[in-house]
Amino acid sequence: MKTVDDVSELSKNFLDCRDRGHAWFDDRAGPSLRRSGGGLVLRSLRCQRCKTLREDQIIATNGEVHGRRYVYPEGYLFTRGTEYVAKSEVRKLAVRAAFAALKQRRSA
Repeated sequence: MKTVDDVSELSKNFLDCRDRGHAWFDDRAGPSLRRSGGGLVLRSLRCQRCKTLREDQIIATNGEVHGRRYVYPEGYLFTRGTEYVAKSEVRKLAVRAAFAALKQRRSA
């Protein structure tokens, strides 16, 4: 899987998700829930911006999340061993990217 070494390599959508959080919606055209064995319900959600997939295992009797996994798109994750990136740095780059996109739309 392709990873990035520096926060500046992230796309605008990836920056937005890391800054604001994901914009989850049902991953399927129909219901995103399906029953699993052991009293679990599986729910699949996808982020509208970056296309990350989130799969929740929910205990049917009480609604608690039993487990969760994420499947990230190419280029979303940092290379293992990359230095921690502060949320403020991500936010700064996301704001710059938003202004650049706005400027480009205005000049078009």
